[in-house]
Amino acid sequence: MTRKSVLYVLILTVFSCLSPEKKMLGIADTHIDSKIAKLLLEGGMLHLLVLAPKELSVTNCSFSDEIFEAILKQSNASLESQFLNLHGSHANFALVDRSNLGYVLEEIKIQSQGLTSGQTAKIGKMTGANYLVVSSATLSCSSDNRELTHNGNSKLIRIDTSTTEALDVTKLILTFDEEKRDFLFKKGFVNGRLVTYDKDRDHYLWAE
Repeated sequence: MTRKSVLYVLILTVFSCLSPEKKMLGIADTHIDSKIAKLLLEGGMLHLLVLAPKELSVTNCSFSDEIFEAILKQSNASLESQFLNLHGSHANFALVDRSNLGYVLEEIKIQSQGLTSGQTAKIGKMTGANYLVVSSATLSCSSDNRELTHNGNSKLIRIDTSTTEALDVTKLILTFDEEKRDFLFKKGFVNGRLVTYDKDRDHYLWAE
């Protein structure tokens, strides 16, 4: 696995392991998905717009800009795909198509954190969304570049009130393996729960 693929898996795999087995870590096990499922069960109409971070905050890491750009380009599509796969069959669920929304997002200059009530209201008016998932992530490396820590969060925001209704938090730590010349999983937490990594299936699992 290359450094590029490790970072890509690092940010996205937490949201991409859909499985009916409870031992598998999938978005069905996270706070955001539980809230979405509850809203749909209650009969609410959910038009969801998913936004990945526009940039990563990076500390002491020597990876190239191309690697980070590749991660950001693919992250939105991956997150959208997982929500659609899980909820797309529900009559009350719709995923807002971002393909023609570039001008909207550029106009209001959406950032990964710190959205104002005015911005969320404008998003709803211009896109038809009533809920928004916004993700952010930071990457930091040890002084010798041998250990990489990923801290990320995703917020489910109700647009008409600009309130955060659910939050998923991740912390994953990788260490550099000299023999493999690659970063390998060491430890991880999702919403405070310990996770392990099955390298054969490229999946995270709940440790307990």
